[in-house]
Amino acid sequence: MFLAAALATGEATDAGMVVTNPFFQNLLKIGEVGFAMMIPILSGYIAYSLAGKPGLIPGMITGFIANNPVGANNVSTGFLGAMLVGILAGYFARWMKTWNVNNTIRTIMPILIIPMLTTFVVSMAYMYVLAAPLGSLMAWLMNLLSSLEGSQVVILGVIIGAMTKQSIWEALSTKQRSAFTLALMAEGIYGPNGAFRIARYHSTTWCRTFNIYI
Repeated sequence: MFLAAALATGEATDAGMVVTNPFFQNLLKIGEVGFAMMIPILSGYIAYSLAGKPGLIPGMITGFIANNPVGANNVSTGFLGAMLVGILAGYFARWMKTWNVNNTIRTIMPILIIPMLTTFVVSMAYMYVLAAPLGSLMAWLMNLLSSLEGSQVVILGVIIGAMTKQSIWEALSTKQRSAFTLALMAEGIYGPNGAFRIARYHSTTWCRTFNIYI
């Protein structure tokens, strides 16, 4: 909300919306910090949902890594990369919980060994294997969406709206659509999320008319 309120006062330029009012610049900063914190927290709780407490901290750490530049090419995969490493951290930590170890080691597995080893393995896998291809994919996607003009933007809005309508009965699918548009917002592309919210609002209104709740 802070981000949206600040951007609503901005001026459209070739580089995007530029906020010039000092008060709204501060409001924009609050929104940007919220987005920056939201991404590793989301990654952490994705891992937590899969592995419980041992997955929480590894998910947050690897999500933070994914959202910040790494490697010689300073690759950042943002929201989508953080979601992926959160899933990987969760499944790896859950797998480690099945290991048969002696009772002495078992007591420190969930508080020390699982978090440390999960963080190390997933972080290294991301930095050395996943970062480059995911970064290329994100760059291609951002360039594609940034270059849309005129009727192409309308078509994108129609597609997002149609996907939202199809997801009325599938909460998970709706969350995936929402996550996709939030990922674009994190990269400075705000149009798709606006289209999704409008379509989502009308879908909810339609369902409530018939006493059906999403």
